Amino acid sequence: MDIENNNITSNLIYRNDIPIGKRKILLAAIDLFYKQGFDRTSTVQISKEAGVSEGVIYKHFKSKQGLLDAIINPVFTDLSLHINNSLISKDKYTEKDIREIIAATIKEKMAYLYNNKKIIKIMLIELMNNTDLCNRMKTNFSINYPTIINSFHSIFKNKHISNEEVLRLIMGSLFYEFFKMVFYDDYNSTKLKNETENIINSIFTYVD
Repeated sequence: MDIENNNITSNLIYRNDIPIGKRKILLAAIDLFYKQGFDRTSTVQISKEAGVSEGVIYKHFKSKQGLLDAIINPVFTDLSLHINNSLISKDKYTEKDIREIIAATIKEKMAYLYNNKKIIKIMLIELMNNTDLCNRMKTNFSINYPTIINSFHSIFKNKHISNEEVLRLIMGSLFYEFFKMVFYDDYNSTKLKNETENIINSIFTYVD
């Protein structure tokens, strides 16, 4: 499983064009927001953790909210569930196609959650407190949901299961694994690989 190509967090922080002070602020803010939440974290704490003055934070991000937006927006815009486009274009799907789609989707999403777990956790907590962010997520989901369901319908139309059942099974499995990634200290790349294979096998069993 190639998990390095699915790391928006790393791309955000370690771009070649980002100033070192800004990088330190992002690293500190992500760690503090992840551990204690956005509201409980002050710019004073972030500046101390990053080893820069508060003025540097405001120079790069204008406000603490601006800093939060810079952290969560890249992931927020990239979270919609999607399937390998090279396989969706077919009119008919063989059993091999279906298995490849399931495996590719789960592997990609598990790697995505693993690489970006800190930012995703920050975003999920903010969704409960930020009406504007919540409305943006609802809009994003409502736009993408028909495409997602139509894709499932094309792939699983010869199976005796509904589109919603497949989506619920995949999303439920991913959410449970994300919970473990966040709260289990021993969740490493080896466990990621094993858990991914377990999810794939359980979904194969369900749709067969």
